Amino acid sequence: MLTVNGSAYVMRHLPQFQTTLAVCAFISNLSLQGLAVYVALGHARRRWTPLYSEYRTLVIALSAAAVLAWSLLGAYLTFISMRDPNRLPDLTSVLVALFLILLPVVTVLTGRRLDKKKSRRPR
Repeated sequence: MLTVNGSAYVMRHLPQFQTTLAVCAFISNLSLQGLAVYVALGHARRRWTPLYSEYRTLVIALSAAAVLAWSLLGAYLTFISMRDPNRLPDLTSVLVALFLILLPVVTVLTGRRLDKKKSRRPR
């Protein structure tokens, strides 16, 4: 009951919550994608040690820039998808939310799959 009433309040005052929701999306995506990229960098370090060691600074800088850019894009898309409470839920807001949630999961699963393929190779 509290959740329903809280949701109704937010929807009724959506323009006032629009920036707050975008900031929350930025922080959430920054932490989720940041952790996923951290795990992926660990996989890259173990899988491609010489290459990773040589370009470590560049890889980390590009990864940090990508996570920051992706988080900013997610916050912006969240902000613009929350413009009109009468249109929600719309396709744009649902797709943005799904993509922001699924990208970190895909990043980690891809890294794990690459590690498993490496461990199965005969030496």
